[in-house]
Amino acid sequence: MRSFALRFAAFALILNPFTLAAYSHAQPVALSAGPSAQPGAVNSVVQQGYRDGMNAGMRDIRAGLRPNVGSHSRFRNPPVPSNARNDYRRGFQNGYNDAFRRGPR
Repeated sequence: MRSFALRFAAFALILNPFTLAAYSHAQPVALSAGPSAQPGAVNSVVQQGYRDGMNAGMRDIRAGLRPNVGSHSRFRNPPVPSNARNDYRRGFQNGYNDAFRRGPR
């Protein structure tokens, strides 16, 4: 009986870190644009994409269209340098989605 208790205690100690890891909460992570980006450059591209996406979404709502961000040429071919396209698309998609969440104005 004592042997079982010792084995159980040892097993519980081994599993304890895994148990704690399963219940840990996600921590915020700060992302950086990298050393080559100028401060504010990424934000302005994302903001431009957001505004364009919001306008596109509002036009789609007024036209009675279903949400389809990929149908917009500015999303497919962003009007920004190639190294900023992903940031523009992220902003565009967020703006487009927000337009549909808010509804017609």
